[in-house]
Amino acid sequence: MAGEQELKLGDTGEWVTYLRQCLEATGAVLIAGDSYDDNLATSVMLFKTGQGMTDADGSIVDQATWDALHAAAGAGGAAAGGGEEEPTHEPVDMDIIADCAFDHHDIIVWPGSPARPVAPASQILYHELHAPDGDKIGSGEAHFPDYGVVIGPEAYAIVRIMELSRHPGRGYKLVLQVNPSIGGKRIELALDVDEHRNWQKAF
Repeated sequence: MAGEQELKLGDTGEWVTYLRQCLEATGAVLIAGDSYDDNLATSVMLFKTGQGMTDADGSIVDQATWDALHAAAGAGGAAAGGGEEEPTHEPVDMDIIADCAFDHHDIIVWPGSPARPVAPASQILYHELHAPDGDKIGSGEAHFPDYGVVIGPEAYAIVRIMELSRHPGRGYKLVLQVNPSIGGKRIELALDVDEHRNWQKAF
């Protein structure tokens, strides 16, 4: 589809309503509102990061963003519709996209698309945080949100990592592993904590 209106912070109207519908169709959970506010902008930026889209102002909804939303919503809808393959409830291995998003105290992680439809509630992301001196200072498990759809090919789910104790500084390490019970893929991320105690990717 082409001809959608470009949207930015502060916009209102039917195109904002349509934007919300498109995001929800991809599995996003939105805070209620009738304008393009900061909460909606955050959801847009998270979606674009998950799609590998980078631009100067990630909150702008341009034609490329609309096209990506339509493609993602269509893939999610096809998976939710059942198709020929029923979603598995068994743990599966899948990639972890290393380009995570940072939302103040939280780290938001996208798993890569698995090879077959997967029921989100049956999948686990293990996380383990190490201090700059190497000591383990926290660990836990996060389940994939269940929005009534499946994690399927070309679709993404968002996992919000629980807040773990931290102090401002450099040299933290976050270990992420999908479904440790089956030896799923594992990555390590180098992190820093700013003076406001927010996470940042180490540079």
